Amino acid sequence: MPSCRPSLLSRHSVCVILSRKGVTKSIGIFYFSSTGNSLYISEMIREKMGGKIIFIPTYTGDGSEFDKIIVVSPIYSSGLPVHVYDFLPRLDKERALFVALNYGGMVGGVDYFVYAYSRQIGLNVKGVFALKMPENYTLTFTVPRFYLKRVLNSVDKRIDRVITKISRGELVLPKKRRTKEKIYYKNKAKVYEFIS
Repeated sequence: MPSCRPSLLSRHSVCVILSRKGVTKSIGIFYFSSTGNSLYISEMIREKMGGKIIFIPTYTGDGSEFDKIIVVSPIYSSGLPVHVYDFLPRLDKERALFVALNYGGMVGGVDYFVYAYSRQIGLNVKGVFALKMPENYTLTFTVPRFYLKRVLNSVDKRIDRVITKISRGELVLPKKRRTKEKIYYKNKAKVYEFIS
């Protein structure tokens, strides 16, 4: 079971777990969520691996107080939420990075986009995972109950498989595929214009 202690480098607590070799490793689980899907995944990761869950918009550091960084984010408009996109370049380049994306509709190449973006900014990305979660963009339609039930029945097993791969330190990189990054950057520019 992990133990937590106050960090000398940050106002956040650091939770540690012992690896098989007895070396203490700390894990930072950074998430962004507006509906709860990313928080749910983050809580499952902490339950199985230990670590400290941190809401990305409230964090001002670079993650250097952790040995391993896990970012949990939804897929928005063929890319990342602005908070997550702006957070990634701030991360310590030396730390192992794993990214768990969740989506309700389709991945649309965002896993490869996130991998390429992380490499471009010099991050030590070790894995990018895409997890099917219940659709929650319901402005234009209502999600059928049978569909929600089917997705929810297998979500914990899918999350457990990702946690196992992260725990083992498996290198899991997405295949190169077509992305919709032009659409994403166009939408992102509109968001920046709106919040300015």
